[in-house]
Amino acid sequence: MTTAELVALTRARLAARERRVVIGGPLVKAAVLVPILDRGEPWLVFAKRTDTVGQHAGQISFPGGRVDPSDAGFLEAALREAHEEVGLPPDVVEPLGVLDDQETVATQFIITPWVGLVHGPVAWKPDGVEIERVIEVPFSTLLDPANARTEQWTRSGVTRDVYFYDYAGDTIWGATARILRDYLAILAGHSRDAAIAGTGTPESPVGLCVTCRHARRVESARGSRFWLCARSADDPRFAKYPRLPVLQCAGFEATNARPGEPRSA
Repeated sequence: MTTAELVALTRARLAARERRVVIGGPLVKAAVLVPILDRGEPWLVFAKRTDTVGQHAGQISFPGGRVDPSDAGFLEAALREAHEEVGLPPDVVEPLGVLDDQETVATQFIITPWVGLVHGPVAWKPDGVEIERVIEVPFSTLLDPANARTEQWTRSGVTRDVYFYDYAGDTIWGATARILRDYLAILAGHSRDAAIAGTGTPESPVGLCVTCRHARRVESARGSRFWLCARSADDPRFAKYPRLPVLQCAGFEATNARPGEPRSA
């Protein structure tokens, strides 16, 4: 996927959906930026937090932080924090849309993520107080199931899925991984009934595995229908997740052909 294709798909997907909004209450409002870089292909930008910062020490996050009373909105807060934390000038960021709100369990934040395209080269300047270094990750790496995993953690008697993405010795997890996972799912069309049912259009493409050239349809116990990669039962990468949706398969390609039909040249 080229950067231009990712930008166009992001803008279209986010404009066409009603996002999840969490009402504040006692939770602290925060905003982050999901920056896209064009390095011949799309890359995403993350920030490694210092071990001495008060919240989420040592973790990898998107640039961002608390919403100040002086901020005009969540986008302005995300841009301001990204400038303060990693030296990203707000005027080089083209906003593309806003993702679903995410809550943090331990620190009681509501995080509103904005996706933006970064124009031109940027000299990263981690502030050294909150941010130790900037991490750039190829978008293609994040799409590869070999770099992602899910664990189940129990806290206060509640068991939740916890998501992880690995790259070059760094691990993205927690709220940042949930934001990333939701973004990838939105791009793939998981939230669209047409994509799940296999009745895709150019706006909601059907998944076709370009490795095995076909998919198989299954129905969950709750009646949800999915197209699955036919290789998932045999490929050792999918041993832990045998019901991997084809839209998350490393060989996924957006196409107007239905699963089972030959891929167009």
